[in-house]
Parts: sequence; structure tokens; C-alpha cells
Amino acid sequence: MIHHAVSQIKLLILSFIINFMIKIKLSEIMGRKRIRPVDLAKMTGLSKTTIHKLYYEKNANLGVETLDKLCKVLDCKISDILEYVPD
Repeated sequence: MIHHAVSQIKLLILSFIINFMIKIKLSEIMGRKRIRPVDLAKMTGLSKTTIHKLYYEKNANLGVETLDKLCKVLDCKISDILEYVPD
């Protein structure tokens, strides 16, 4: 129970950070590599909904596993996908 609650808190914090201080540049990478969202979903095993949210920089719970899958498939670094944007 406690582990689940802690996980949920971490996801909420990460979601807050993504929405307010972090730019998700997935659409830029996909455009350069000419990869469609549906194809990236198949290649990573992530849902089309998750890819769509990240592509359009919507509220998405972007965890370490998701980043790992994206970096492996897109052959990039985390810093290629995420950019810190100071207020």
C-alpha cells in the first residue's frame, strides 16, 4: 500500500515538472527520423495514447522505463527528448 502511494506521488511530481518546466521534444525527433506515432508505438511497445500525449506535449506520466524505451528505439539521449525550460 505504502509503495503504491509513494509511486503515485512520484508520478504526480513528474507530471507537474513535465507540464511546467520541461519541454518534450519527441515530435521534433520523430519528424527528423520520419517516424509516425503509430510506428513508434509498435517499435517501443508503448501505447498509441502515450505516444500521442508525448508527441503533443500533453500531460503524460513520463517514467524511466518509457524514456529508456524511447531512447533505445530512437537511438538518442534523454536530453534529446527532454529540455529544461526555466521560468
